Amino acid sequence: MAEKVTAADFASSLSAVLQYYDTALQEQIQKAVDDEAKLLKNDIIATSPDRTGKYKKGWRLTKKYEGAFKYTVIVHNKPRYNIVHLIEHGRGDNGIGAKPHILAAQEKHTDALIKRIDDVIGSW
Repeated sequence: MAEKVTAADFASSLSAVLQYYDTALQEQIQKAVDDEAKLLKNDIIATSPDRTGKYKKGWRLTKKYEGAFKYTVIVHNKPRYNIVHLIEHGRGDNGIGAKPHILAAQEKHTDALIKRIDDVIGSW
């Protein structure tokens, strides 16, 4: 049932409703980002080269909160960060071939994340 609000209380009531909407929407978007980042990490692990196993096992997620509206999840290879670029792109002068495994997964999950965020916003 609708709640009656006086003209004097309208601004504070509207502010409370918008604050609830903002908080709930942020939580759902953060959950979508977390879920998609986990899926991305698992795809990268599945397609990573596996010569010694250190590179494949080194993928991690790092979450960053920078203010109310900036939430970032970084997928990175903690122990073997220095060779990610070389494995992904190769080195033409030595004849070391590229083994692309990150870019395709990133594009796939970026599109999926955009769709999930659109669904979250559209459901409100």
